[in-house]
Amino acid sequence: MRTNMRTKIQKLRPWQHLFHSRRPKGPLFFFCYHKCGTVLLSKTLRRICDRFGWRFVQTYGRCESLPSKYDVVLFSHSETTPEIMRKMYKGIHVIRDPRDVIVSGYLYHSRCNEPWCINTDLEPSGEVDFPKVPFIKSTATREEIESYLKFLSNKSYQENLKARDFDEGFIFEMEGYSGWTIKSMAEWDYTNADVLELKFEDMLANYDQTFSDIFDWLDLTQKQQTIALELASLEDYSKMSNEQKKANPHISSTRISKWAGYFKDVHKEKFQELFGTVLVKLGYEKDNNW
Repeated sequence: MRTNMRTKIQKLRPWQHLFHSRRPKGPLFFFCYHKCGTVLLSKTLRRICDRFGWRFVQTYGRCESLPSKYDVVLFSHSETTPEIMRKMYKGIHVIRDPRDVIVSGYLYHSRCNEPWCINTDLEPSGEVDFPKVPFIKSTATREEIESYLKFLSNKSYQENLKARDFDEGFIFEMEGYSGWTIKSMAEWDYTNADVLELKFEDMLANYDQTFSDIFDWLDLTQKQQTIALELASLEDYSKMSNEQKKANPHISSTRISKWAGYFKDVHKEKFQELFGTVLVKLGYEKDNNW
């Protein structure tokens, strides 16, 4: 198994001691997934930590170790070790309707310029790391990595989407990145009493209340909550101007859920073949007759 992962640490600036705020009683962990609010949370948490003088860490791929000093950690793919999960912490875990994960992934990966998505160096020999494979695959076994590179058929991930008609491209995304995300969400331990479970849809529909619940769960003081809510509101889509929305490459639509406008019978059949009753498990449907 490869153990590579990428970590970004926000360093304190010289003037931050002027705004230093009481540190959390323990580390605060945020668990997210690609196309499930990661960018929103990253921007919000960086602002809050910058304001309070807290150290913020964001990890990509499977996180197998953390720096010695940190206050807030955002696990971009919710993948880490049992040892880290056994630490004393307060956590937030955000999921999204798997069908909208696929729609958002398909639209974004068809136009984005992320290095892994447009990479055309698909030679499987030697060390295979990002951007030859996305972070979510960077700790996979050699066999899994070679299977992924074969899956690309000598074209970049994005070229694969563009070379197919919509139906085939949509299924490619379902079997690709979005599929990995959905399986990861399905495998998550939803019984962890240290983690507050949230849905991305609820976060967008009840933005202020959801973040108020988050900061209350994390035991922030009343003063900290007031400041944190003001900073979090800067990423509220409903309060953004049209210019701000157009300038954000991660926003393809302001509709909270749009899967119904994309899924055809062929997609539904493939979805159920790949993921079974995941929608029931995650609380998005009562049964598979959707």
